[in-house]
Amino acid sequence: MRSLIPTGDGNPRGLTKPAFGFPSNESEEGVFHEGRKVPGLGDPLVPDANSVWMFDVSNPAKPEVVAKVKTGILIHAPADSGKAVGGSSPNALLVFKDTLFVTNANNDTVQYLDAKTLEIRKTVKLAPEPTLSTLRGVIPSGMTISADGSKLYVCASGLNAIAVIDIATGMVESWIPTGWFPTACKLSADQRTLYVSTQKGLGLGPRGAKHKRPESDERFGLQDMPGMICKVDLASLKPGLQDVLRNNGMIPSKEPAPSLPDNIEYVVFITKENHTFDGIFGGLKGATSEPDYAEFGLNGWIKEKGKDERLPIMPNHIRLAEQFCISDNFYMEPQASGDGHRWLVGVYPSLWTTRVFYSGWGFGKSETAKGRVVSMTSNGSPIPEDYLENGSMWEHLSRGGIAFRNYGEGFEFPDNDEGPMTNRSGAYTQVNFPMPKVLFDNTDFNYPAYNNYIPDIARVDWFAEDLEKYRLEHDNKIPRFINVTLCNDHGAAPVAKNGFPFVASYMADNDLALGKIVAYLSSQPEWKKMAIFVTQDDSGADSDSIDRHRSYVLCISPWAKRANVSHEHTSVISIIKTIYGLFDLGPNNLFDATATDLSDMFTNTPDFTPYKYVPVDPRVFKPEDTFDPTDPKFERRRKDGPVVKMDDPDFVEWLRNR
Repeated sequence: MRSLIPTGDGNPRGLTKPAFGFPSNESEEGVFHEGRKVPGLGDPLVPDANSVWMFDVSNPAKPEVVAKVKTGILIHAPADSGKAVGGSSPNALLVFKDTLFVTNANNDTVQYLDAKTLEIRKTVKLAPEPTLSTLRGVIPSGMTISADGSKLYVCASGLNAIAVIDIATGMVESWIPTGWFPTACKLSADQRTLYVSTQKGLGLGPRGAKHKRPESDERFGLQDMPGMICKVDLASLKPGLQDVLRNNGMIPSKEPAPSLPDNIEYVVFITKENHTFDGIFGGLKGATSEPDYAEFGLNGWIKEKGKDERLPIMPNHIRLAEQFCISDNFYMEPQASGDGHRWLVGVYPSLWTTRVFYSGWGFGKSETAKGRVVSMTSNGSPIPEDYLENGSMWEHLSRGGIAFRNYGEGFEFPDNDEGPMTNRSGAYTQVNFPMPKVLFDNTDFNYPAYNNYIPDIARVDWFAEDLEKYRLEHDNKIPRFINVTLCNDHGAAPVAKNGFPFVASYMADNDLALGKIVAYLSSQPEWKKMAIFVTQDDSGADSDSIDRHRSYVLCISPWAKRANVSHEHTSVISIIKTIYGLFDLGPNNLFDATATDLSDMFTNTPDFTPYKYVPVDPRVFKPEDTFDPTDPKFERRRKDGPVVKMDDPDFVEWLRNR
């Protein structure tokens, strides 16, 4: 059961790291940790987990349970790719005569149950193509049924489609393409029209002073990404399977695909916060972009001072793009950090996450609203409620025998205390959430998660310190996969006395940190066999001439094409697919199985020249004005500063319009 962290004899702000990983005995039974007894969460197979219950409500004042059943695949039970990591996530129910239909979002199944006893009669597995049937990502959700009970229409949220099931045979007889992420559908009274609601509609489109929506745009005058209702004329409907396959990249190309280099043994994945392509790289030679949106580029500006003075804000980003390879046709699947950090760890957000992370935005430990069980905010770390059947990148790497080390990801939980520092981790866990056990065991908890009190240049020093220690303890070897978060380009309110006189100062700090970490890594002996990928968790508040979802990926490696802009259409999950490909791992879900990888960014002719970072412009940021990370008493500094929740809507609006 979820609970607040007890105070005990520990720090009243909470835990410096979660008390346990899941699954483990500690996560079930509890453990004494940091001066207090932290209760366990109990058995994940309790009766009310991933189940359907039937109540007799003939007396509304005293409803009685008359039947209950677990649907789908149980946690830790055998599944197509091994043991299930997460639960089945039953979500939609539909009763027709004596049958109850249930969709299991994480198992990609629809089950027929006896409406009186809840006995499971039949399980229908949804897969768009037989060769992909062992992978998950269809995400079945809302349903409707024809008046004669012969056809069941099921929203396939992950495929942007409707699956039409012949109820008698349990076979999918056709597919209907829809808008982005359908979640509910309904037939008209005459059965000729199917109405489908799609959560994300047509997407965002471009944003900025030069790219405002025209009145002819269906989204004109509406919020950034409005939902949409599709009207499907069933009488004139043509077979849609090929369209659905094509829309989801499931039709193999006739052209031979370029292959990933086989010389790479080490991968470093650096993730940051909230920028579009144009926000930093507008005007980059060879790229499709808008220079007037490049507030943080080489010809950027300090917004508090106006645009008259132009100066470099993030010069290392530009130099890395100019020396190595960047994509200008790269897009973010997520809308904000709440789902963004899930994509970054190879997880397509579950139906539960996608539906509730915005509605749970204001969650706090003092929450008193009755029935308020959603505890998300924008914080980006997966919690047990949204673990997928096959898990995340962490489980996939572990199953493949790939040693990894994590810096800063995975323990930024809802209502974390991310205020003034009294330790390196920079965050205190206040609610009793676990981490995935394999991640818990491979994380440096002295490396800070999201916290704008901590300069990114300090994070880089602490990263190098830990990696050298790792070498000493592992026969001079480093992990094959390294995950690093550098968070300060999220931005926060200026605090001059702490070294951040402008919002742009946070960007400059982040830029210098990126330059330094690449310079450090490219001086290591593993550099000749290394690839570094750099991207954002979402595209935040910047304007962009192509699409508000457009961001960038940098490919930094001796094997990267030098001074190259890739125009291949890719996304966050393309990076994940590439990581798996470089390690000779198969796909983990439908999304990484069908994504375009980053092979277009590599060459077979290496250049082993290490990177030299660019010093920061002192008009924007002076590193010496922050704290000295080698000083053991650094916590005495920075007592006042920003407390900015990740992607808080009010802050994002302020950042965009300040």
